[in-house]
Amino acid sequence: MKKSQKNKLINIVGITLLFVFAFVILIDRQKNNNLGDMGFTKFDLKTIVGKQLVVRDMDAIYPKYYVIYFNQKDNSYIIHNFNYYETRSQYDLEFNRLLKSVVDYNVDDYMIRILHSKGLGSFNEIKNNLSYIIGSNNLRNVE
Repeated sequence: MKKSQKNKLINIVGITLLFVFAFVILIDRQKNNNLGDMGFTKFDLKTIVGKQLVVRDMDAIYPKYYVIYFNQKDNSYIIHNFNYYETRSQYDLEFNRLLKSVVDYNVDDYMIRILHSKGLGSFNEIKNNLSYIIGSNNLRNVE
């Protein structure tokens, strides 16, 4: 075997091992990290008793917050959910899919806010039935 062929073979094996190693690390990282606990988001709304209720869906694969705004005059509420994505491609894909219900968005933060639902009910009624209304049993209050 010529020396140049031997060097090519060593280079190919080295590059292949490098890619396999990187892929294994990526898979392991995905298994160990819940993307719902992604590091930093610029979400800073908090629950204000009687006015707004803020919860985070801990089952979502990306940070997802629900904010329920209450109108005490007519006992109505409106639910918006704020979705934060990790990459621009995730953001673009979801933005196009959710386009009809987008209320607000921020490209810099990869955030999309959509209208979830509207209805009637008091702060305590909605708080007690929120899992049913939203369809998630793993909600955490943001206070």
